[in-house]
Amino acid sequence: MVLTPGTIAILTHDTGRWSAFWESALALWFPQGTKLMTLYGLDLAKNRNTVLAQATGDWVWFLDDDHTFPKDTLARLLAREVDVVQPVVVRRYTPFLPVAQREETQPDGTRRLMGQTLEDLGREGVVAVDAVGMGGTLIRRRVWEGMAAPWFRVGELTGETLSEDIGFCQRARQAGFQCYVDLDVPIGHLAAVTITPIWDTGRWRVGLRVGNLEVLVPGVRRPPLDNPA
Repeated sequence: MVLTPGTIAILTHDTGRWSAFWESALALWFPQGTKLMTLYGLDLAKNRNTVLAQATGDWVWFLDDDHTFPKDTLARLLAREVDVVQPVVVRRYTPFLPVAQREETQPDGTRRLMGQTLEDLGREGVVAVDAVGMGGTLIRRRVWEGMAAPWFRVGELTGETLSEDIGFCQRARQAGFQCYVDLDVPIGHLAAVTITPIWDTGRWRVGLRVGNLEVLVPGVRRPPLDNPA
């Protein structure tokens, strides 16, 4: 299979948040002739639209700067040859749900996008969903060329959330395209961890806090000296 070139777009804050992301990015394989774009700032919808307007090649791969991924991630996504596909990735706060949604019928008969668990999505392969986030998501040129610009829009779903990614997916579906999650390609989601020593029931322990999740771990034994006498 010949994998054609496209555009890799990295959306980052002005200072670049995570060294681990850049370590993954520097090791990444991509087809020869691929265009690299880095866009800064918090105007995500505007930056994503800029990418699609200036993209070269047959696809765009969106990367946020808070992910880690194996070097063959892009190659594996390209091999799927589907409209829109995201690696399986979970949110960085509890209950750590995948960044994927399916439309489900509610008790009142209306249809509504609902978050999924990893178990809901399944075990392996590429599974169809109704919306994905844009972290690590690959979009084929035929998708945005089959839609009206601007492709990403602020506040399209509610007045309180950005949701430019979910709105894009909904309009892509209306245009006849399908979104997928690749369960065979997991990627990491980086998060800040607060590590605090805590005196608990007569012993020192360590508290790890990520978002609203806090975990107590037992203290550890003194490590051996690096250069014992």
